[in-house]
Amino acid sequence: MRWVYVVLIGVLAVVFVYLINTDEPAALNPFPQALSDEPDALLSGFEVTQFDSKGKRLYRISAVEATYYERRGLTGILGLQMLVFKDGKDDWRLKADQGTYEESSVEPELTLNGNVHLSSVSDGVSSVVVTTDSLKVYPRRQFVESMSRVTVENEGSKFHADQFEVDLATKDVRFSAIANSKVELLVSPSS
Repeated sequence: MRWVYVVLIGVLAVVFVYLINTDEPAALNPFPQALSDEPDALLSGFEVTQFDSKGKRLYRISAVEATYYERRGLTGILGLQMLVFKDGKDDWRLKADQGTYEESSVEPELTLNGNVHLSSVSDGVSSVVVTTDSLKVYPRRQFVESMSRVTVENEGSKFHADQFEVDLATKDVRFSAIANSKVELLVSPSS
């Protein structure tokens, strides 16, 4: 009867050695590739101020919430507000429901969507107010271009345009219409 136990233990040992040698161990990866697109940081109530080489403020961006993705080099922003400064004073104000800030070695850009409002701060000059659904901002160049139809208001005038560009530093405003469209004057100041 003992020989049955010895044979049984021998068979189990051979099966155990076989299973150990033939099974590939599972690769352990503490950081699965599927998580690489997850956000690296979630920010609530943040603010970023950019200064020039002389220490003067260029612009300040603040938001209710931001989601930062380091791998993609982008930040999703909710409840965005931006101030552009000239000689240390507010020069332009910008608001939007949401935006995406894309970092780039050449030129970062801020794409804004939903209830976008851009307004110049009046300093004796009539203010310009622009509303649109989407706008692209190049903060370093202080340049803005529309990505959708805009409404421009200025001293009792109100008109629509298909394309809009503004150099925030010089306040040079350009607007135009696409083929088969036109710039529409909605309200004109009374003469």
